Amino acid sequence: MRSLIVLVLVSLFAIAVAGPQRPMSCGNQGLLKKPKPPRLGPGCDPSQSKGFKSSHNCQGSNYLCVINGVATCYEGKAALKKLNAENGECFM
Repeated sequence: MRSLIVLVLVSLFAIAVAGPQRPMSCGNQGLLKKPKPPRLGPGCDPSQSKGFKSSHNCQGSNYLCVINGVATCYEGKAALKKLNAENGECFM
């Protein structure tokens, strides 16, 4: 019984320490067509769109991701590096 408990604890620790988390998937349904400030802020301007990309492949500094119907404009290169998202819209 003790060995089973040790095995479970070691497995849980390995899962917690193992590699990066799976990327979150944005639910964007299409490219942004009209500017929506102030709700999204000035960073996600449709005229600056570079199309759909993963956050780590976005050469711009802003990223629009829709999760559960809520759109969020992530601004700044540091935010994009931490985001780890797929299927969002990239902006310059």
